[in-house]
Amino acid sequence: MVSEFKKINADAEKRQLMEAREKNRDALKIIKGDSFTRGQKSGHKKGKIEGKIEGKAEVALKMHAAGLPIEEISDLTGFTLAELQKLFFRS
Repeated sequence: MVSEFKKINADAEKRQLMEAREKNRDALKIIKGDSFTRGQKSGHKKGKIEGKIEGKAEVALKMHAAGLPIEEISDLTGFTLAELQKLFFRS
């Protein structure tokens, strides 16, 4: 595990990918922990949630372009495999 971290730290591209994963985890926590409740669906909150999902989709696309397995992208983003398939292979 330590040697893997040393490799990641040595490679700037891998370090950036790791930072993107951390930011994505934080964004996902925000989405899951959002105070958005039933019956209080204001347009502002709904827009914020939609924006977060769009941002998460952008990160997923970058992960896919970087060659990460779709299963790992699913684990990191919270998107289902079917949702990722639609995102990556939309026509």
